[in-house]
Amino acid sequence: MRSDQLETALAQFVHDAAACLQAELDAGAEVPFELESRSTRRRGAHLYCYQPRTEAFIGERWPALAGLESCAAAERLLECLQGLDRYLLARDVRIGRGDRRARANVVLRTLLEDVFAEHTSFELDAERLRHALERLDAAGFTNAGEVALIETLHGMGTVAPELAHTRAPAIGRPELAWALARFEMGCERSSELEALSDYLLALRALLEPEGPASGLLPGRLAALCAIPEERPALARHVLKAIELERATITGAAIEHPSCDALVAELAGHLRAVLRDVVCGHLPSDLLACADSLLAAHEPTREGPITARRASGSRPTFSGKEELGDAVETTEILNVPV
Repeated sequence: MRSDQLETALAQFVHDAAACLQAELDAGAEVPFELESRSTRRRGAHLYCYQPRTEAFIGERWPALAGLESCAAAERLLECLQGLDRYLLARDVRIGRGDRRARANVVLRTLLEDVFAEHTSFELDAERLRHALERLDAAGFTNAGEVALIETLHGMGTVAPELAHTRAPAIGRPELAWALARFEMGCERSSELEALSDYLLALRALLEPEGPASGLLPGRLAALCAIPEERPALARHVLKAIELERATITGAAIEHPSCDALVAELAGHLRAVLRDVVCGHLPSDLLACADSLLAAHEPTREGPITARRASGSRPTFSGKEELGDAVETTEILNVPV
């Protein structure tokens, strides 16, 4: 880890938290278990085993652990760093809205769960701690290189570290770093409406290099995130989010649960794409993957998603007519239509 001070603070917190958790066990508390089914190579055969739910045990006691002095010290150092969301993405942890301090708190809990994953005691193992810290460093804070992302927002420039230990996807490391940085910004906004443009910018960097005028984003995101039968509905929701962004820019949109739900859905799909790219679950050529999925399931009748074959053009999503009727659009956008 590139900061000795941070590594020391994190190790001290894990040590203190482990002592508290072990004291709970010594006093009679028990780590809960759940029965897990695992398939074998033999067709239809399953193995059943009891899996310790260490994360649940930690979660029940997290308020007390978060009150430790060493937790506050580690949080202060973590919140100064970029990349907290990248670590949480790699660990498949859901990220709620909040400031950097709140995000740092979630990172500390995730680190503690990683150190003691599937264990029923909390005797600290130095080797497991070292590996957990290495995973934290590799996912979020590695200094394998940096890509300067000059942004116009508030006239500020930010620097987003490149991802190390991952294959550079066809979309390019700068585009991936940009999308990750925008996702992090969106998570830190005070409202869903404020975050919407960040999420759309991130998605456009990943899936719409031709620019918004191409109209390719809704179809491509739907291809990656939905089964064929559900793609038209998802693509319509993306179009509604784009319309909501326009209404927000002009001041016509207002806070409403339907708006929040739409933006939260978009953020969830962005998070899924980012995580799959970072973890290698999606192929390196993200655009070709989305377009091939669209082409493979081209509708036989006229519908919202159409594959255009002439002149080698890519599949696209057709138009405003697919937004639905006026009542539905008004409910989603919460603005007069």
